[in-house]
Amino acid sequence: MKHYFRLPDAIRYILPEITFDLAECIDSTWAVAFTEPYSNPSPLCTFGKLPNVERCPAHIPFAQAEQVGSIVDRTDCATGQIMCPVQVHGETVAALLFGPKQFGAAYEPRDCELIKRSAAHLAFILGDEHLAAKVASQMARHLRRKRELAGAREVQDRLFTYRLPPIPGLDYYGECWPVGELGGDFFDFAACENSALSITIGDVSGKGAPAAITMAAALGSLKALGSGSEGKPSELVGRLNRLIWHVSPDNVFASMFHARFDALRQELQYVNAGHDGVFLLRDGLKHTMKLEGTGTVLGLSTRADYQQRSVRFTPGDVLVAATDGITEASDVDGRMIDEALLLDAVRNSPTASSSDIALNLIRAVDAHLKGAEPHDDRTVIVVQFKLQTGAFVPRVCL
Repeated sequence: MKHYFRLPDAIRYILPEITFDLAECIDSTWAVAFTEPYSNPSPLCTFGKLPNVERCPAHIPFAQAEQVGSIVDRTDCATGQIMCPVQVHGETVAALLFGPKQFGAAYEPRDCELIKRSAAHLAFILGDEHLAAKVASQMARHLRRKRELAGAREVQDRLFTYRLPPIPGLDYYGECWPVGELGGDFFDFAACENSALSITIGDVSGKGAPAAITMAAALGSLKALGSGSEGKPSELVGRLNRLIWHVSPDNVFASMFHARFDALRQELQYVNAGHDGVFLLRDGLKHTMKLEGTGTVLGLSTRADYQQRSVRFTPGDVLVAATDGITEASDVDGRMIDEALLLDAVRNSPTASSSDIALNLIRAVDAHLKGAEPHDDRTVIVVQFKLQTGAFVPRVCL
């Protein structure tokens, strides 16, 4: 007779999370968890790609009394290396099987100890009906939130530009690396008439759902207003500011840089709504011009005024715009990255593509972090002017 009551429901929520977390912590190539192995040998959950999941139950020596809480080394097993039984009130209720460690490394004693402690904690929870039900309920809510966040992240991803329209004379690229499930950074490209390109990069203050919702509103509104239209950039930013003011919470705002490259006129028209980190490298990348703010951040006031400025650009010029996750990246000691290091990442690759320059910037940031995790979303866009004067052919984008 089994001494647990809601064990199947509890295991259904608790065991997968523990299995996944353990597999990641010990760098296992794969893992599989079984419940009630004698009556139901099919796996409850799997992590990674198993070589032969059907053979796993046959290789699990289900624990006897003296094996309670122990690790069984199965290096001789064709399908796994470490097995750990989970026993509640003397009965084997689950078994965890882990494949080889990644990169051919050997499991260390601390890996086995971590599995052992986790199995003991799991057995303790499952041994108490009320505790198991409470933990399972909390895990169920956690899983629902994870699914909701994953869905929200998919919606955000769909807003980004992944198909870059070709523009004669311009090589450009953008990328966003969020630090969490939901990001507050955004960027956009849009083709305009006569070989022109509209670019936008922005950063919403704060983190979490409020920043993510404001980000989606900003980028969605930008597309709805027609970022690739022939209207003035200052007018578009002004309309977008009023929209953000209406939809965002009082303590949430967004910085944004919006510009239009006119390849025929070799002219860059831009509006900088409180966004730092925009540079134009000129004269063979020897000189740097910082495109300073021309108005306040979006969402503070409906009366904000945004000035539009113009600058000429010539073949070989490179525009780099980044969010503060790049320009203000700090290492474990709080030292902020030097702006000169970022600019050198551009100058040191004069023949690189825009995508290579963007990746070089991220590598420079990673080198500065020295293994520390980034604390903010990282977004960068790069635009290079490639062709000589007179090499353009008027073009209409539908």
